[in-house]
Amino acid sequence: VQDLFNQLTILTSITWSCYPIVVFLGRAECHLITKEMEEFLLVVLDILSKMGMEALIVVSHVSGHGGSSSDSSGSA
Repeated sequence: VQDLFNQLTILTSITWSCYPIVVFLGRAECHLITKEMEEFLLVVLDILSKMGMEALIVVSHVSGHGGSSSDSSGSA
C-alpha cells in the first residue's frame, strides 16, 4: 500500500505542477502557445492525472491485493 501511495504522490506532484506552467505559457501570460494547444495540453494533463490515478489503483489492487483479500475473507 505504501508503494501505491508513493506512486500516486509522484503522479499527482508532476501532473499538478504542469498546470500552472501550461497556463503561464498560454493566454494568461506569455502567449507562447496557441489557445488550442493550451486547451489540448490541459486536457492531456486532466487525463493523465485522473485516469493515471485510477489506473495505478486498479493495477495495484489486481496485482498486489487480489490474493490477500481472498485469504483474509477465507480466514474470517
